Amino acid sequence: MSTIRENQINPLKPAPALAPVRRQRPSTAALHPSLTEGLQRSIRRYRKANGLTLESLGRIINKSKPTVWKYENGAIDMDILTLSEIADALNVSLTHLISAALAETDGDGASGSTNGSRASNGRRDAAKIAGQPKGTLPDSIKYIYMYFYDGRTRKLARSRIDVDPVDIGESLFHAALFYDADSFKAPEKCRDFYAGTAYVADPYTNFSFQNVNNPVENLFIVAKEPFKKHGVMNGILTGISYKDFQPISFKVILSDYKLKEDEALTDWLKINKENLSTIRRNNVFVLSEDYDNFTRV
Repeated sequence: MSTIRENQINPLKPAPALAPVRRQRPSTAALHPSLTEGLQRSIRRYRKANGLTLESLGRIINKSKPTVWKYENGAIDMDILTLSEIADALNVSLTHLISAALAETDGDGASGSTNGSRASNGRRDAAKIAGQPKGTLPDSIKYIYMYFYDGRTRKLARSRIDVDPVDIGESLFHAALFYDADSFKAPEKCRDFYAGTAYVADPYTNFSFQNVNNPVENLFIVAKEPFKKHGVMNGILTGISYKDFQPISFKVILSDYKLKEDEALTDWLKINKENLSTIRRNNVFVLSEDYDNFTRV
C-alpha cells in the first residue's frame, strides 16, 4: 500500500481555501483635480435643478446630510457605485454625470474656461471612472441653448438642454432640460427640470421630456435640424401650461452657442402673420419660415 509523503499533495484532502481577492472600485481619489471639481459642480447643479436638498438626496442614496455635503465639496471621495446611485437619484445616467463634469473641465460650462492640460488630464481620468477602453475618451456633454417667447409674461425665456454623448440605442441619447432658467450661468435656477431623450433623425431631432417632480407634465420638441449639426435650428415645443394645465405650443430656437437676447430674436419667436394665415387656411400650425442670422454672444 502506497503512502503519501509529507510534501506530496493528497487528492483526498480538500485544498485550502483561497483568500478572497478584493477588487478596489474606481474612485474619485485618483482623478485629476479638474475632473473632481467638475463632478462636484455637476452633482450640485443637478441636485438643485431636481429640487433636492442635501438631506433629501442623502435619504435617497442612504447617506447622511454631512456626507453628501462632503461629496459636493471634495472633502471625501466617491466610488463608482456611489456615483451611479447619485446619478440615478438626479435622474441622469452615470455617463451623463461624468460627461457634464467633463464639460465643466473643458470650459464649456458656466464655470469658465480651463487650460488644455487640465482638460486633457480630466478627460483621461474620465475614461477610467467611466470604464472606457484604453485609448477611448468620453466626449463632453453637448449643451443646446433654447429660446422661446412667452406672451403671457411678455418675456423671452431661455432653457438649456444637456445631451449625453453616449447613445443608449440607435440614434437615441439621454437628455436633460433646465426649463425657463433665470440665466445660463446658473441653469439649475429654473422653473422646472425635465429628464428624457433626444432622437436624432435626418433632417429632424425629436426631444421627449418628463418633469421629474410632476410626471403629468411632458414636453416634446421637434427641431428642423439634427443636433449633431453645429449651429442654429428652429422648432416647435409642445407641452402643458404650468399656469392652467392646458396644452400649449411655442416656436423655439435651439443653438450650440448662446445668442444675443435682442429684438430680432424676440420678433422671430412671436407668432407672425404667416403663421396665422397657415392656421386659418389649413387648420394646422406649420413652422415653415427659416430663422434669421442671430447675433452670437
